[in-house]
Amino acid sequence: MIEIKKSNVSNLNPNIKKMMSDFFIENEDAYFTSRSLNRINISYFLNHSLDPNCKWFEEDDSFRPIKDINIDEELTINYNKYLDSDLINK
Repeated sequence: MIEIKKSNVSNLNPNIKKMMSDFFIENEDAYFTSRSLNRINISYFLNHSLDPNCKWFEEDDSFRPIKDINIDEELTINYNKYLDSDLINK
């Protein structure tokens, strides 16, 4: 995981910063992303919800459903779980 301090990119075009916010994990001070965009996984396609239908399991870096998911229903996770992760808080 790569950490990009927001202070280091504060002068970027606002559209670029929005894209970073949309596609990277972030907290108040930094963005976090995979070391290689070729390694992007399903997490980039999961939307945030406080009532998610999927859960991330840090021990094997997997995503699993935690309730029934209907056809055409978006897949959601609670992004806050990433921010509590040992991968982010090293």
